[in-house]
Amino acid sequence: MKRPVCSDLYTAIRRSYSHGGTQNNASLEVQAIRSGDYSFRAGLLPEADTAIAERYLLAAVPLAPKELQSSIQGFAKRLARRPRDSQVVRAELAQVLGRTIAGDFRTLLNAAWEAL
Repeated sequence: MKRPVCSDLYTAIRRSYSHGGTQNNASLEVQAIRSGDYSFRAGLLPEADTAIAERYLLAAVPLAPKELQSSIQGFAKRLARRPRDSQVVRAELAQVLGRTIAGDFRTLLNAAWEAL
């Protein structure tokens, strides 16, 4: 299974995937815009825990605004049926998080996003 590699470039996170197997490696191209001191960090991310994410999403459904309840429920069902879609669900969840105000609902969504 391919493992995601995360790099921090200009405080933005960029994901890349390794080849997996015995020679588990990934290549990242970095280009500096101007001279100066730069730092670069990379590391392996843990594999998505879809079961935990699904539980957080199901807990978030009753707290969700009416117009989002079916979407959140759909994310949980998708993770249960197709765990390999975790990165797609994570991206869609990020969009919902971007327009959600602070509170218990957002906390549960964020926990689900972190688990993915």
